[in-house]
Amino acid sequence: MASLLLVAAVAAIAFIWLRGAQRNRLAWLKKLNLPGQWRSDSGVLTLEGDMDGGPYRLVEGTRREQGQWSLNGNQMKLAPASDEKPKRLDLRYFGPGEIGLDGPGLRARIYRRETDNVVPLKTSR
Repeated sequence: MASLLLVAAVAAIAFIWLRGAQRNRLAWLKKLNLPGQWRSDSGVLTLEGDMDGGPYRLVEGTRREQGQWSLNGNQMKLAPASDEKPKRLDLRYFGPGEIGLDGPGLRARIYRRETDNVVPLKTSR
Protein backbone atom coordinates (compact mmCIF):
# COMPACT_ATOMS: atom_id res chain seq x y z
CA MET A 1 0.00 0.00 0.00
CA ALA A 2 2.84 2.39 0.86
CA SER A 3 4.53 1.75 -2.48
CA LEU A 4 1.26 2.52 -4.28
CA LEU A 5 1.04 5.85 -2.46
CA LEU A 6 4.66 6.60 -3.33
CA VAL A 7 4.03 5.87 -7.02
CA ALA A 8 0.91 8.06 -6.96
CA ALA A 9 2.84 10.90 -5.30
CA VAL A 10 5.68 10.69 -7.84
CA ALA A 11 3.18 10.64 -10.72
CA ALA A 12 1.37 13.70 -9.30
CA ILE A 13 4.66 15.60 -8.89
CA ALA A 14 5.73 14.69 -12.44
CA PHE A 15 2.35 15.82 -13.82
CA ILE A 16 2.55 19.16 -11.99
CA TRP A 17 6.14 19.71 -13.15
CA LEU A 18 5.31 18.91 -16.79
CA ARG A 19 2.28 21.19 -16.73
CA GLY A 20 4.39 24.02 -15.30
CA ALA A 21 7.10 23.46 -17.92
CA GLN A 22 4.48 23.58 -20.68
CA ARG A 23 3.07 26.86 -19.30
CA ASN A 24 6.56 28.36 -19.10
CA ARG A 25 7.29 27.38 -22.72
CA LEU A 26 4.01 28.87 -23.91
CA ALA A 27 4.74 32.11 -22.02
CA TRP A 28 8.25 32.21 -23.58
CA LEU A 29 6.82 31.73 -27.09
CA LYS A 30 4.21 34.45 -26.54
CA LYS A 31 6.91 36.81 -25.28
CA LEU A 32 9.11 36.14 -28.35
CA ASN A 33 6.20 36.55 -30.78
CA LEU A 34 8.39 35.28 -33.64
CA PRO A 35 6.05 35.06 -36.65
CA GLY A 36 6.33 38.25 -38.68
CA GLN A 37 8.98 40.35 -40.39
CA TRP A 38 12.31 41.01 -38.68
CA ARG A 39 14.77 43.57 -40.05
CA SER A 40 18.52 43.77 -39.40
CA ASP A 41 21.16 46.13 -40.76
CA SER A 42 21.87 43.64 -43.53
CA GLY A 43 18.49 42.21 -44.49
CA VAL A 44 15.02 40.92 -43.67
CA LEU A 45 13.97 37.64 -42.05
CA THR A 46 10.30 36.70 -42.47
CA LEU A 47 9.01 33.98 -40.16
CA GLU A 48 5.60 32.47 -40.84
CA GLY A 49 3.59 29.67 -39.28
CA ASP A 50 3.06 28.91 -35.61
CA MET A 51 4.80 30.36 -32.58
CA ASP A 52 7.48 27.65 -32.69
CA GLY A 53 7.96 26.85 -36.38
CA GLY A 54 6.91 27.19 -40.01
CA PRO A 55 8.19 28.57 -43.31
CA TYR A 56 10.80 31.34 -43.47
CA ARG A 57 12.38 33.66 -46.04
CA LEU A 58 15.73 35.37 -45.59
CA VAL A 59 16.88 38.22 -47.86
CA GLU A 60 20.35 39.73 -47.35
CA GLY A 61 21.75 41.68 -50.30
CA THR A 62 21.82 39.23 -53.21
CA ARG A 63 21.35 36.22 -50.93
CA ARG A 64 17.85 34.74 -50.98
CA GLU A 65 16.98 31.73 -48.87
CA GLN A 66 13.77 30.02 -47.88
CA GLY A 67 12.80 26.89 -46.02
CA GLN A 68 11.44 25.80 -42.65
CA TRP A 69 12.28 27.20 -39.21
CA SER A 70 11.73 25.62 -35.82
CA LEU A 71 12.48 26.58 -32.24
CA ASN A 72 13.90 24.24 -29.62
CA GLY A 73 14.62 25.97 -26.33
CA ASN A 74 16.80 28.95 -27.15
CA GLN A 75 17.99 27.55 -30.47
CA MET A 76 16.42 28.31 -33.83
CA LYS A 77 16.92 25.83 -36.66
CA LEU A 78 16.76 27.09 -40.22
CA ALA A 79 16.38 24.25 -42.73
CA PRO A 80 16.72 25.67 -46.26
CA ALA A 81 14.55 24.22 -49.01
CA SER A 82 17.75 23.71 -51.03
CA ASP A 83 20.14 20.87 -50.26
CA GLU A 84 22.09 23.03 -47.80
CA LYS A 85 22.73 21.71 -44.32
CA PRO A 86 20.31 23.10 -41.68
CA LYS A 87 21.71 25.88 -39.49
CA ARG A 88 21.37 25.93 -35.72
CA LEU A 89 21.39 29.46 -34.36
CA ASP A 90 21.47 30.74 -30.79
CA LEU A 91 18.43 32.92 -30.16
CA ARG A 92 18.72 35.77 -27.70
CA TYR A 93 15.76 37.83 -26.51
CA PHE A 94 16.69 41.45 -25.80
CA GLY A 95 13.21 42.83 -25.22
CA PRO A 96 9.86 43.21 -26.98
CA GLY A 97 10.48 43.30 -30.72
CA GLU A 98 14.24 42.72 -30.54
CA ILE A 99 16.09 39.41 -30.90
CA GLY A 100 19.61 38.30 -31.72
CA LEU A 101 20.65 35.34 -33.86
CA ASP A 102 24.15 33.92 -33.80
CA GLY A 103 25.47 30.94 -35.69
CA PRO A 104 26.75 29.74 -39.06
CA GLY A 105 25.76 32.15 -41.80
CA LEU A 106 24.21 34.69 -39.40
CA ARG A 107 26.94 35.89 -37.05
CA ALA A 108 25.75 38.19 -34.25
CA ARG A 109 22.76 39.62 -36.12
CA ILE A 110 20.28 41.78 -34.24
CA TYR A 111 16.76 41.82 -35.66
CA ARG A 112 13.98 44.27 -34.88
CA ARG A 113 10.36 43.45 -35.52
CA GLU A 114 8.60 45.36 -38.28
CA THR A 115 5.71 47.16 -36.64
CA ASP A 116 3.64 48.40 -39.56
CA ASN A 117 0.07 47.26 -40.10
CA VAL A 118 0.55 46.20 -43.72
CA VAL A 119 -0.31 42.56 -44.35
CA PRO A 120 1.69 41.06 -47.24
CA LEU A 121 -0.47 39.31 -49.83
CA LYS A 122 0.68 36.11 -51.45
CA THR A 123 1.91 36.62 -54.97
CA SER A 124 1.73 34.06 -57.73
CA ARG A 125 5.08 32.99 -59.15
